Amino acid sequence: MIHDIAVTPDYYVVVAGPVNFDAAKFATQYLTSRCSIAECLVYDPSQTTKVHLVPRPQGAAAGTAAYIMDAPPMFTFHHVNAFTTAAPSSSDGNGSRRTQQLVLDTVAWDEVAFENNQYNLTPAYYSGGARSHLRRLVFNLDPPNPAPPSPNSRSSSSRAGSSHSTGRLVGDYKLARRCVEFPCVNWDVHGEAHRHIYTVADRVDHEYYWGPTQVIMKLTLNNPLAGTQGPLQQERDVTPQLWDAGPRRLIMEPLFIPRCNPTAEDDGWVLATVHNAATGKGQLVILDAQDIPAGPVATVHLQHFLPAGLHGSFDPELVVPELQQRLEGGQGQVSAVPAWREPNVVRAL
Repeated sequence: MIHDIAVTPDYYVVVAGPVNFDAAKFATQYLTSRCSIAECLVYDPSQTTKVHLVPRPQGAAAGTAAYIMDAPPMFTFHHVNAFTTAAPSSSDGNGSRRTQQLVLDTVAWDEVAFENNQYNLTPAYYSGGARSHLRRLVFNLDPPNPAPPSPNSRSSSSRAGSSHSTGRLVGDYKLARRCVEFPCVNWDVHGEAHRHIYTVADRVDHEYYWGPTQVIMKLTLNNPLAGTQGPLQQERDVTPQLWDAGPRRLIMEPLFIPRCNPTAEDDGWVLATVHNAATGKGQLVILDAQDIPAGPVATVHLQHFLPAGLHGSFDPELVVPELQQRLEGGQGQVSAVPAWREPNVVRAL
């Protein structure tokens, strides 16, 4: 199962976790409306994860075969970023020269159960089990093989070689102990070595226990290439900054928004929506990305409940139709806040 991909100038990076489809459950329960389609997916930790590097048509790797490489069993919903860099000049045990490395930063779940939901979760869920960690995977890439001919090609001369390029995992490092999700970086460094990562995290910071996302965490890689030339060490190579939203506040996906004419990779703002369970209303918090512990420089207090969501986006232009009409109508400052409206009606089968 694939939820997200990473992109470098030359490759699409696809991580396929060890998930099987339960056809019997699909036929006996999904088709009779007794489970969701997600509940027909079963995580199998006995299998390896497959990492695919698919050459981009206009990239430097165009015309070469895709890489297929093994990684430990994990499930990934969201990636941070990926980039390639020059590999160390040494050879591997077979004397084959390594010329390039792929670095993938991702949120890797130790396990995943798709039947979990708000109706069956208990506090026991946050004891071990499905922990999600920010991990850096480093792969040595063998020289690429030529791309195999297309299925419609009449040529058979190139079919004798391998159908894909190969590589191997040489580094697997946790960047933080806390459980995290919804990572992002400055969009301007996508596909390049990045220094700063923004995520939501738990408050617990424990090897075994964890919790829901109540903290915004910024991780700074003191060396963006950490882990490529030698082992990565959390204490030496990673510097965290934290802002805790407080009890009964749950944070959703953060977004990094650069300032106009930025002078550094982290010169900008971090936006995130927060559900305040004490009031039953939502908030939008805006933090200075260079000083996360200082907390919000501004908070927008919504007058309504904001449903928990998965992903957001930022648009510098005003796009809310009601507000746009009022501004264009010359009515001055807009004081009314549009209420949340369900986009559709959900009805029982």
